[in-house]
Amino acid sequence: MSNGRDFENEREQREWDAQEGALRAERMGGRSGDADVAEYRVIARALRTPPLDPLPSDFAVRTAALALREQRIANETVEVWLERGLVALLLIAGGAALLAYRDSLPELSFSVP
Repeated sequence: MSNGRDFENEREQREWDAQEGALRAERMGGRSGDADVAEYRVIARALRTPPLDPLPSDFAVRTAALALREQRIANETVEVWLERGLVALLLIAGGAALLAYRDSLPELSFSVP
């Protein structure tokens, strides 16, 4: 069943036979009880189907633009949360300073000369 091909070992011969059997079974539409033949039938069927539609000519440009936009959105989200955290930290530090220096604050002069 090897069509005159010489194989180095028995495993290669079995693989070849399974592939050829799958092609024949797929052409005839018959069922095979062999698991290897069934797997190769799936491959043979996939190879027979027409290829998918080609990608558009500007696919790479559009994909890069989309990735850049998503990256900017992600970075802006991080920046917004960092900004909020820094403002909160500043408010907490200001409140702590007011509590620490509340006795000294009335002594300060806020008048303009």
